Amino acid sequence: MASMEPRQLVTLSTTGVCLSMAFAQVLASKGDVSGLIFGSVTKEKKSLVTDSGSRVEMLASIDMQVFDACNFFDGHGNIESQKIAKACEAQKQTLVGWFSFRSNAPLRPSSREMYVQRQIESSSHIKDLLPEGIQPVFGILSTSCTKNASTHSLDYRFLFKENARSSMKSMELFIKNLQTDSQEEYGSFTAFSKTDIPSLISLQQSIQVPPPTVNQIENYAEAAQGHINMLVAMLEKLRNDVLNESREVEGLQAQYAAIKKS
Repeated sequence: MASMEPRQLVTLSTTGVCLSMAFAQVLASKGDVSGLIFGSVTKEKKSLVTDSGSRVEMLASIDMQVFDACNFFDGHGNIESQKIAKACEAQKQTLVGWFSFRSNAPLRPSSREMYVQRQIESSSHIKDLLPEGIQPVFGILSTSCTKNASTHSLDYRFLFKENARSSMKSMELFIKNLQTDSQEEYGSFTAFSKTDIPSLISLQQSIQVPPPTVNQIENYAEAAQGHINMLVAMLEKLRNDVLNESREVEGLQAQYAAIKKS
């Protein structure tokens, strides 16, 4: 028997140019930035037949096309629906979510960001601006560098709910104009965490750790190299000490031989 409510599978995509422009915009602001994400959503229903029966799945593709930096909530996280509506009027694309940029910050939502997300999900005014049946995407953008500034990384993470009752999960972002050979070069590497994000009520989200970023790996490599250099220096010192002691022993042996002859 077919399921009455189709299961919804969602994919998230953007172009490399769009993502680069988003980072360029927030970096130029020289501070924390938030804003709205606009794009398009396409849906397709598919019927799947298995040994246990049949079911209908809804395939929804969210294409992010514009990252518009704008202040739509106050310092306490209270959103202003009028500002969101005004920003939507200025865009040709549809509102699909929002983003937050915090420099040198972990890729996990803060309590205030979770509060903003919950308001966006529950506001009837904003629901009318979102595509029907689609929950808002939440993007976390960050940038950081190593201690010696040899490596700078631009990091991102996108969270999404499949439906109003589910918890937030990390979504893989598909860069549409990334060449196939470039994708194969990374193999099975995925730059996102598969750990589910609990609801705002739970404080467990504060201890969830996303996968290591490029600069974190670089810092670890630098620390490991520093430890190796220290061990090499210690070995070199021990070798010199052994050589010096050998020379002293040879000198004492020569003195003993001279005394013995006399």
